[in-house]
Amino acid sequence: MSAYVEFDLRKFEDNLKELKTKIPNVKFIFPVKCCNNEKVLELVSKYEYGFDISNINEYNIIKKYLNGHFLSCSSPMSYEMESINYKNIKIVANNLSSYLKGKGLRINLNGNEKFDKSRFGEDYTLLSSSIKEELTYIHLHNSDHKDSEKCNDILDEVKKIISSFPNLKCIDIGGHLEDLSFKNGIEYLQEMRSIIPAHIDIIVEAGDFLFKDCGKLFCEVIDVRDNKMSQTVTLNFSKMANQRWAYPVYHEETENELVDTVFYGCSCCETDIYLETKARRLKKGDKLMFQNISPYSYQWDTEFNGINKIRYDFKI
Repeated sequence: MSAYVEFDLRKFEDNLKELKTKIPNVKFIFPVKCCNNEKVLELVSKYEYGFDISNINEYNIIKKYLNGHFLSCSSPMSYEMESINYKNIKIVANNLSSYLKGKGLRINLNGNEKFDKSRFGEDYTLLSSSIKEELTYIHLHNSDHKDSEKCNDILDEVKKIISSFPNLKCIDIGGHLEDLSFKNGIEYLQEMRSIIPAHIDIIVEAGDFLFKDCGKLFCEVIDVRDNKMSQTVTLNFSKMANQRWAYPVYHEETENELVDTVFYGCSCCETDIYLETKARRLKKGDKLMFQNISPYSYQWDTEFNGINKIRYDFKI
């Protein structure tokens, strides 16, 4: 069998509805870089989510789905959007060198050692008081939502941020919620809404978080090396070619012994590691399923190393 991925768009649609129902006072936008499949974009527009784009090419992909919905552009290429004739758009400067009054500004948490450093944005603690007073729209995109402790650290920092910008009207808190379960992610966003004054709008970039429990990859084992206490298993696709940013989960109910297992892709690269986990003893020809596949993998699918692209089915 050839490897392929299925995305359950009924589950995706349920997630779209649940997120807006449980957190009605937050504005959600969908990052187009996450997945530009037409069926996905139609559902995003149907439930009145906005869109986050990075450049003019992504704008051209989604403009027929906009229908007046909010549009955000916060990349280093946001300057491409300045000539776009669309009223409900916010252009965010990546740093002070491209900032003009009336734009939003991207900020980061580089001044706090608890958080990963970012190449995007400005350390908000170093901004002048005049800039802080002038800004009404800021964008914070942090990738540290690894567990409840990290989420609490971010919430504490957001309180400081809010108090630093006296005329703030809107904060985009970004996304990167893929490490949280759907339930925990909703609870985190509800807590975020509760600590930010009601007169300040909140924007959340919900991308692969909306695909929780939607994606499954089906594949076949093509090679196994028994290492006695562990095993090295090669699959009939490549992470580097077909499944970057996939965030796979492997689980099986079995009474057999589970051993340390490294799943590799089929390219000629030593670093083509798909997942390190525990699995039953496997053999060539075994059929496997991985869950929690992110739609980013659809965007990354290539023919690197002469490996065929894999099939991605978006099923309603």
